[in-house]
Amino acid sequence: MKRGVAVARKFFAASLVGLALAPCRSAWACRSRISPTRRDASVGPTKRAVLGAVARSFSPRPSETLSSSKGRELIYSPRTRAEAPRYGLLALVFALFSASLAAEDALPDPFDWEESATFAPVGSEGALYAFFGDGLVAVDQPKTGIFYPFEEGAPVRSFSLPASFLYGAAISVDESSLVLVGGMDEGQPSNRVAMLKRDLDRDLIEIEELPSLPIALSAAGGVYWDDSLYIAGGWSGSEAGASRSLYRLNLEERVEAWEKVSELPGGSRVSPALVVQELQRDKGLYVIGGYDSLGGSPLGTIEAYHLKEKQWIDRRSAPVDFGPAVPAVTGLAHVFLYAKDGPSLAYHTITDSWIELALHGDLGRIHAFSEFGGERLILGVLDGVARVQRGSGHLEERRSLPLVDFLVLGAYFAALIGMGYYFSRRGKTTNDYFRGGKRIPGWAAGISIIATKLSAISFMSLPALAYASDYRYLLVQVTQLVAAVFVVKFVLPIFCRIDLTTAYEYLERRFSVVLRVLVSAAFLVFELFKMGIYVFLPSLVLSVMTGWSIEACIITVGVVATLYTVTGGLEAVVWTDVIQGVIMIGGAVGIILVAFLSAPASGGEIVHSLLSYDKLRFFDWSFNLTSITFWVVLFYLPGSSNQYVSLQQVVQRFVSTKNEKSAARSMWITATVGPLQLFLFFMMGTAIFIFYQGAPERLNPTMEQGDQLLAWFIIRELPVGVSGLLIGSIFAASMSSLDSSISSQTTVWITDIYRRFANRVDDAKALKIAKILTLILGALGTISGLVFASYDIKSIFEQFFEILQLFAGGLAGLFFLGIFTTRANARGSLIGYLSSGVMMYFVRQHTDLNFLTFGTIGLATCFSIGYCASLFFPAPKRSLKGLTLSNRLPPQT
Repeated sequence: MKRGVAVARKFFAASLVGLALAPCRSAWACRSRISPTRRDASVGPTKRAVLGAVARSFSPRPSETLSSSKGRELIYSPRTRAEAPRYGLLALVFALFSASLAAEDALPDPFDWEESATFAPVGSEGALYAFFGDGLVAVDQPKTGIFYPFEEGAPVRSFSLPASFLYGAAISVDESSLVLVGGMDEGQPSNRVAMLKRDLDRDLIEIEELPSLPIALSAAGGVYWDDSLYIAGGWSGSEAGASRSLYRLNLEERVEAWEKVSELPGGSRVSPALVVQELQRDKGLYVIGGYDSLGGSPLGTIEAYHLKEKQWIDRRSAPVDFGPAVPAVTGLAHVFLYAKDGPSLAYHTITDSWIELALHGDLGRIHAFSEFGGERLILGVLDGVARVQRGSGHLEERRSLPLVDFLVLGAYFAALIGMGYYFSRRGKTTNDYFRGGKRIPGWAAGISIIATKLSAISFMSLPALAYASDYRYLLVQVTQLVAAVFVVKFVLPIFCRIDLTTAYEYLERRFSVVLRVLVSAAFLVFELFKMGIYVFLPSLVLSVMTGWSIEACIITVGVVATLYTVTGGLEAVVWTDVIQGVIMIGGAVGIILVAFLSAPASGGEIVHSLLSYDKLRFFDWSFNLTSITFWVVLFYLPGSSNQYVSLQQVVQRFVSTKNEKSAARSMWITATVGPLQLFLFFMMGTAIFIFYQGAPERLNPTMEQGDQLLAWFIIRELPVGVSGLLIGSIFAASMSSLDSSISSQTTVWITDIYRRFANRVDDAKALKIAKILTLILGALGTISGLVFASYDIKSIFEQFFEILQLFAGGLAGLFFLGIFTTRANARGSLIGYLSSGVMMYFVRQHTDLNFLTFGTIGLATCFSIGYCASLFFPAPKRSLKGLTLSNRLPPQT
């Protein structure tokens, strides 16, 4: 009783603290992160009116509109102390879940800079500097270059150039190749282009002239990406003025002329910075800053060109005009702009947000930046002397797991192992071990299927997908409902009425033992390799979140999942999956609340921003089969039933329910609740996008992978205890995939291989072997995860994994041949199955079709060729009773 009173007091105190701090937090949000929402010419009057009405309906306070350069308008909504949360429930949730956020006015430079070399005083105005292998190239005299080696005591060498490249562009191609473009030659812009190559064996610098620019340019911006040079802007002479063209030269194909890609939508500019960085889940070319003309006004505008879709996408201007800058691409989506004459800024390409960059030390006037082989070099001119400094990152955050989080995780793991022990007392037969004695409720089987399909990789990658893009991929999950209707109507009655234990038993009854063993073996090999991925990839993130080593995280996931699986069998797996599914949903809801309630923006601003950036787009109506469009999803529809027909993890659950009605219920739960859970995962990404758009300084600039986003948010923005629950949800997602893989493999080994070929195996012996095999498979899964962590074999695995997947796409075709036809036979079906693998290989290697089309292509190939090939062989002579749609057994009573 006393303990309950104490807890109630703490709960009430937390609520009061939340209510008291709410006005302060709103005032804090006002300080600088005022969440501007873009409004530009690309938004039509109708859409603008709708956005304005939405913003006004959610945000009753007046907005202050400020004009920016190039005709854009930024809508700023100053936040005041009076804007505390008006609702007690929101304040309560805020108090219980929200982290303590510290106001930061600038993003710390993620690199510690240490001086490594000093060179002679800077030469003439307009000199070029670029890092070149193990040294620095300076072009500070007409038609003359100088190479300064980093090695102490090495000679400085000069070399002749075919033209004067002063005021030109220096573009690094790789560590030993540098391209010089344009510049001023005898007082006029030049169109000459030359490539410098470093021959380390002969210690020479070779010079090769490349095709000249279409027009003469000086002070242009340039970048190298994907075998091509890109040049934008620049001054083309007193009459023509500044250029607004974007040109491209493909170095791989050795073309003879430059290609004009497009015109810059924001007008002409001189001395812009060019970079390639993340843009809507693809790569974009960014043209940033510079001057509006030679000697003109500095710019702070940015233009983004989507390299895949070949179109310009409007981006938000910087809060200040900074002019020319040296760009540095860092991490997943950051661009650092070391301005020559203004403040240095950081731009985040996903959230389209700007923040001031607080430099470490005095770097001087920056002239060049390089990042090759993981080493970062920067060249600054200070007091007339060029200084090269080396940078090392320091923002990779790794922490020890707090005691509260450790206790939460410990209690959770103990509960899972205890559930395994509880269900072990009911597992007396192989039917109990493999099918839970057919005691599993339909709703629990459905939730278990959802948890099985959603691995920890999905739990982390789907929010990252919505954060960087939109909701188009979610439309794919809606097809589950159509697939469920199909399976419940045609497939499930046959599987349930003939009382299957594995999906592959059906193939022998309908066709032959050869097909059963072949498909079973493919499944076992496929799953054996997948287990390592199930534990390795999430452990990369979990190690950062917990402070544990990757190996410790892998062992924890493997040992806990193996213990409750080997003791409790499928029944323990299903019920732990139910708990893990609930934890994942609770974790997603908690993150959404924290991110939205902590975001320094009102409801109207949030909706306005999401609509402006198309973050809520579900449909892409363009007729394009290479990306996730409506037509690709429509094409995917027939193949979406593959997982419900041929994947043992799914089939094993619905045949473990007590009757056909319960099995159907499990499918309906999967088809309806599954997409809703995925919608929550996508909402997580959207909420995190809104949060970081208003607080870009809290992002990690050194983050290299989108899957790390959720982990970064959890360890930085959530309080102790709550973060432990979320860490537990990622562990839960890892274990739910691993336990299902172990259980399904054991079932297939014993049912389709051991019992099929062993003589007179009694049930008790089979159960004992099954438990030993489960233990072995759990150990193998853990060991394979450790192997991935110890050796760089991911590329080999991916190739092998792709080969196995070639034969997975057509697997449903085998079952459809058996269910929907009576003429298909074993030899014809085998030919169809192998043909689908060949077809899948051709599609993957020689087309750009989206991966969602593969399942339907494999299914159609297997079914059509398998049926036609069957016509050349005798019709089946065995009884087909209960095995085809036309001969299925009556419903169970």
